[in-house]
Amino acid sequence: MRESHPIEQAVGIDYAVSDADGIGGELRVDPEDFRVDEIENFDAEPLDADPGAYPEILLRATLRSWDTNDFAARLSDALDMSRERVSWAGTKDKHAVTTQLFSVSDGDPDAIVGLDIRDAEIDVLGRTGRPISFGDLHGNRFEIRVRETVDDAGDRVSEITDDLRAFGGDSDSGDGIPSDDDNGDSTVVWRSKLVRPAAVRQPATDYSRGRAAYRSRRVA
Repeated sequence: MRESHPIEQAVGIDYAVSDADGIGGELRVDPEDFRVDEIENFDAEPLDADPGAYPEILLRATLRSWDTNDFAARLSDALDMSRERVSWAGTKDKHAVTTQLFSVSDGDPDAIVGLDIRDAEIDVLGRTGRPISFGDLHGNRFEIRVRETVDDAGDRVSEITDDLRAFGGDSDSGDGIPSDDDNGDSTVVWRSKLVRPAAVRQPATDYSRGRAAYRSRRVA
């Protein structure tokens, strides 16, 4: 294995899995160069389900250049409610385009649909019996664009991918696709997914369980 960069060593990463040369280039020139979509593990009941049994409104938001906490605060402000009534399963990068689930306690679906928040597209999915939380996320799917790479980046990516699969034994280690951007510069788009181990996932069923305990601590 190749020794890692000194900065990586400073945070405990001593070696790189692959001995292949890197591809050079620039990351995150634009937010669209780094896309993250949640692999969802949390279903919803229809919106006309009993609000008493299913008080949470589940929504999917596609965000551009939004920190998860900042968006939750903006969402709660727009709905004139406490930030504590907005929940999510995992935080996401700000300098990116991300798609993720949120739940809003005792929210008004019509009010949520009518929101106009910059660089945010919101789809209301239905109702659940408890707020979404860590463990309800199956994983994340990534699409990463690297601009101005070396000419043989495609071959290097293939070698690196083979090394990652040999090391991790995961068929979802990803693939790099060489292409040219609008300026004719060489780029590589890397698509992969990271799945959370089953041991830390929560079952996506029985949404009424724990509702009373949650509602007793809810901040109005």
